[in-house]
Amino acid sequence: MADKKIWVNRKRMKLHVAAEKLYPDDYDFSIIFDSVKNRKLRHQMDRGKIIEEQITIDE
Repeated sequence: MADKKIWVNRKRMKLHVAAEKLYPDDYDFSIIFDSVKNRKLRHQMDRGKIIEEQITIDE
């Protein structure tokens, strides 16, 4: 069914995998929740390239 969208009511959906098993214990959730700009700044700060910079939290 490539290139087709199927609309399914959420009440018909069933979870087949437990939430704890979706991601490994050491998974970096910043990939999901941080902006690209903040992740790049954090990476550069960890490497010592940037001494001080403000990382913003988007809500």
